[in-house]
Parts: sequence; C-alpha cells; structure tokens
Amino acid sequence: MFRALRAAPHFFDCETVKAEFLLHIAPAPRPPTDRLDTIQAALLRVKLAHLDDWNKQRQANACRYAELFSAAGLDEAIQLPELPTDGQQVWNQYTIRVADGRRDALKNHLAEHNIGVAVYYSVPLHRQECFASLDYREGSLPETERAAREVLSLPIFAELTDAEQQAVVAGIGDFCAGRATQAA
Repeated sequence: MFRALRAAPHFFDCETVKAEFLLHIAPAPRPPTDRLDTIQAALLRVKLAHLDDWNKQRQANACRYAELFSAAGLDEAIQLPELPTDGQQVWNQYTIRVADGRRDALKNHLAEHNIGVAVYYSVPLHRQECFASLDYREGSLPETERAAREVLSLPIFAELTDAEQQAVVAGIGDFCAGRATQAA
C-alpha cells in the first residue's frame, strides 16, 4: 500500500562502524584502491545535479511533519527533532523519541500498517562489541543509552507525499490514543 514508505535497509557491521569512528579520532590516509569505479562516479554525477532539490524537498517534509504533529496534538506525546533556525538541515533522517519503553511497540504498530521506520544503532556505539576494549560499562553514557532505547526514524525521503506523511502521523496518533493493535 505504501510502497514508498518502506525504509531502505541500512546495515552497519561492527568493524565498519569502528573504522568510521576511529577515522574521526585519528584520520589516516586512504589507500589508493579506495575510490569510486567509473560506473558509480557516472551515476553519482547525474544524481548530484538533483541534490539541492532533494534537500529542499526533505526540508519541506520535515516542516510538514512538525505542522502535522502539532495539529494532531502529538508534539507533546513524542519528542520531535528541532527545526534549525540558524542554518540548514538536510534531513537524512527524521528521528523522533518515544519515551516509556513504547518505541518498539510503535515501530511494530507502524509496520502492521505498512509504514517503514528504522532504528539506527539500537546498541549504542560505546556498548558494541568492537569497542569492548574501551571498557565502557552500562551506565557510562546514560543519555546515549536512553536515546538508543527511544529513537525511531520516520520516512523523510524527497518523494514522500503529503498523503503518505499524513498516514504516518495518523498511525502514530492511533498508537498514542490507544487504538493500536497489541504488539507481540
């Protein structure tokens, strides 16, 4: 029904995450074989011409979400991301926070209605196996751990329609009003 709302799968293996994390700490020169092939470069060059428009469409979608959630009275039931006032956000994700351990139930409810959402980093980076040598314990970064339990990313892609966004907000509204089907 909502083919466009299915979340694109994003899988991060621990070694990739560790490598990216460590690159920000101590960048190393990239090997000469780390480059785009010709086909990838050609495709990206075509897509690059559309990037500004796609960013503007995602920005409009983020503003529309804020308006829809506010109009539905849901901006108090869930924590919405803040819209920037002094800069631009490209909205690669539109991530809400769902408190009181209800995030997974909401995720399941939306999935039952064919609305794709995603949880990125359900295990905080500092608690992943690849960082075990850093000796972080449960509770070391409590806000990070709380965020990992609460965050849920909604569809925000550029081609998202008004009707699809309204369906997302309505699905969350039904859940918050207690009209959700019982999640397993």
